[in-house]
Order: sequence, then C-alpha cells, then structure tokens
Amino acid sequence: MSTAGGYLTRGGIGGADFSLAELERAVGTLAAAALRLQAASDELDGSWPALGRILASDPLFAYPVDARLRRASLATRVEQAELTAFALAVRSSREVYERVEAEVERRVNELRGHVPVLLLNYAAESPGPYPSTRVTEDVINQSPALLGMALPLLFPSAFPVAAGLGRLRDRRHGGDFDTTVAERLYPQLAGAAQVMGWVRIGPVQVRGATPGRTVQFGGDLEAVMELQRLAEMDRAGHGALGVATVPTPRGRVHVVSLPGTQPQVPGQLNPWDTGGVVEAAGLGSQHTAAAVLEALERVGAEPGEALVFTGYSQGGIHAANLAADRRINGIYDVEHVVTVGSPVGNIELPDGVRALHLEHQHDLVPGLDGAPNPDLAGRVTVYFADYAPGVDPASTDAGGFGPAHKLENYRHLAAALPTAGAAGIDDAAPDPVVVEAQAALGAVFAGAGTATVRTVQLVRSTPHALDRPGPGPLGSPTRPGNERERRTWGAKGYRLP
Repeated sequence: MSTAGGYLTRGGIGGADFSLAELERAVGTLAAAALRLQAASDELDGSWPALGRILASDPLFAYPVDARLRRASLATRVEQAELTAFALAVRSSREVYERVEAEVERRVNELRGHVPVLLLNYAAESPGPYPSTRVTEDVINQSPALLGMALPLLFPSAFPVAAGLGRLRDRRHGGDFDTTVAERLYPQLAGAAQVMGWVRIGPVQVRGATPGRTVQFGGDLEAVMELQRLAEMDRAGHGALGVATVPTPRGRVHVVSLPGTQPQVPGQLNPWDTGGVVEAAGLGSQHTAAAVLEALERVGAEPGEALVFTGYSQGGIHAANLAADRRINGIYDVEHVVTVGSPVGNIELPDGVRALHLEHQHDLVPGLDGAPNPDLAGRVTVYFADYAPGVDPASTDAGGFGPAHKLENYRHLAAALPTAGAAGIDDAAPDPVVVEAQAALGAVFAGAGTATVRTVQLVRSTPHALDRPGPGPLGSPTRPGNERERRTWGAKGYRLP
C-alpha cells in the first residue's frame, strides 16, 4: 500500500507490495523458462549423432563444432538448474511469507475484534457517528464471537452454545472456516429474505430507452464520474441505468453506469431498491445481467465491442458482478470496471479486466463485504481521507450512510487525483499507481471526444424462481451463477408462498 496527499492506494504495479498470487505467477514463469532451457539443451544433445557422422569424414571441421555444442549444452543445463533452484526458492519464500502473514493477520484481527479495541477504533477512525470502513469489516468478521459474548448476557442457559460461536469465523480472524462470514452468510440471508417476503427478487425487464443525445466526453476519470452522475435517480429517474456509446479510432466503447440504491415505490418493483442490494450481494446480479444484455441490444451494441462498467454503492456491486458474468464476457469485450463506495472485495474479476475502486476510509458501505479489495496489478483501490469543501465529516444531516458516502464527495475527490504530468493533492508527489490506473482507463477511450448518452428504463417482475447464487461480492465465488439453469428455493428446503 502506498500513500499520497489525502488518499491511500492499494494494488497497481508501482508499489513494493506483492500479493501471494503475484508470487505464485512468478514461480510459474520461472518454471516455464527452466523447461524451455531444458528443451534447448535436449535439442543440442540430439545433434551429437549427426556430428559423429561428420566427425568420421571431416574431423577438422567437426571437432571445434562438437566442443562448442558441448559447452553450449552444459551452459544451458547449468542455467536451467539455477533457474529451477531459483523457482524453488521463490516458492519456498512464498510459503514462508504466507504462513507468517496469515499468523500476523490472525493475531491482529483477533486483537481488533475485542470489544474495547473495537470501541477505541470506532472513536479513533470515525469522525462522526458512522463507523469507518475498517471498523465495519471488523464487526462483520467478528460477529460470531461478539454474538457469543452477548448471548449469555441475555440467555444464561445458552452459554455452552455461545462459547463455540467464535469458531464460525474464518481462519484469518481466529475461526475454523476458509471463507469469510460475509461469503457464507449473505447468500443465505438473500434466500431467507426472499422466502419471508422481505424483498422481491425476480427477473429484470427493459421497458424502453430514450433517444441518444451527444455530449462532450473527455475520456478520463472525471468524464466517467460525470456519466455516473447522469445515471443517478435525480437525472435518469427511478429504475433506470445509463448507457453511453463512445466512438474511438479502434471502435466503439459502451459505458454502462449503474446507480446506487433507490427508495422503494409502492406498486412498483424498482431493480435498484433493497431487493437489488440482495440480488447483487447474495445472488451475483443474475437478473440484472440478463437485463443489461437486453439494454445493450436496445442501444445497438454489437458483439465484440468494448464495455466499461461503472457503479456507485449498490451499482458498484452490480458493475463488478457484470464484469465477471460469463454471458456478458462471451459476447462483449469487458475492459474496465470503476466502482465508487461499493463493497466489492470478494468479487474475482476475470484476467484482462482492469478495475479502479474509489473508497473513503470513513465510508462504512465498502466495509460491508468484510474484506479489503484484492491487491493485484490490474486492480487499484484509492482510499480517500479528505472531504469536499464545506462538507462536515461529523454531520448527521447528510442522511443515508453519512457525508463520506455521498457521490458528490467522491466526485470532488476523484477530480483532484493526480494525472500524468500533474502534481499530487496538496502539491504532494503524484502516486505512480494512481497515475498509471487513470492512464489505463483513459487508454480505453483514446481518441474520443464525444459520447451518445441514453437512459434505459428497467423494471423488476414478480419472482417465481431463483437462479443459482453466483459469485457476487458477498456470495460464494465457487460458482459463476450465470448459466441459464433454474432452481426454486423449494429444492433447498424452502417453500415459496
């Protein structure tokens, strides 16, 4: 993780930190190179029978060539042995690093999960009444242990059961499970909420699309954030998303912008209400993915054209899910994802899809997945610490999840991020990770000057069955969840009304 004025960054290719996955890839690269050297040495050795025949007929020519080939073969085998040894050393270092990191992380997480430490961190990290991202993650990951402490106070007879609840945590937080509490709990909550009638989750249908209007488009992060603003409810209306088609010299790029959570309207099933949160968090955005495919057809997107997904809050969860959806990736070229204030740490993006995540350290919403975002070369997270001018961090009048979560606050901070050739925030040195991440996003739109913006109206229909849960940021990553298979909750022991 690197630091700069007013923000922190994680991921990218400019820092000194490397994830375990990066080390594993390095081991694979070294091993592959060693195999190629071995093949080259074998090929050199295979030439000796032919040289033997030449040696008998022309020894003056064959002897020097034979000596050189033998030296080359020996040198190649030495290089191959050294490379193999180096690969083994890197693998061993990776294993040691993993064990040490896991133990340190487990102990730190256990310490952060103690109630006095939680309260202290809440007071230290939260300028207002809302918990910080880290505190929110701690509460979610330690919730079984916290429940185990609280339950005997309410029901003393439950002490034998409560004593073992802490084992329901994942191993990184002192429990027995390989997956996090959020990954196991949220898909189950999604099913329970649907069965109990707390939310309505069903197929999402396209009602129509507005005629396109041409706007100026700079092709940078600020321009993408402007498209996100246009997709929000006050601009696009209830249940809508935005699709912008950007002509570039290498072909058209379609930017799909998904809004944050919208209030429920009586008599209308809005795909972005609380049901949308449950679908995104526990069901991998399976219904939204089908609707987005139809929306792209409505605006004239052609197979093979490039896609960029953006989303704010709930919309960011959908955006990351859609970027990982096999149906969409099988038709279009998904190149980039931009999320704003969204819990997407448990989503695994396909190789080749870059991501830029904007989060605020005092925003509790990105912490609802209970996990930091992956620290990978093509996946950069910017953690802001400042606020837009005039915003009171301790204000309780902002509504929702507080001033840190507001889109306008994120838009102001994103506009101040350094770009190539510019100084950093408050004249601090520009963070190369942030500069490179913005340059990668801008490269998608290289040569663009305008965009045709459309609003696509969506509505959710009454559900009758649910697809299999998919790899949403708060769901299980083990199943894509976007095949066209169907399974009622009755097959899982539930019964629909």
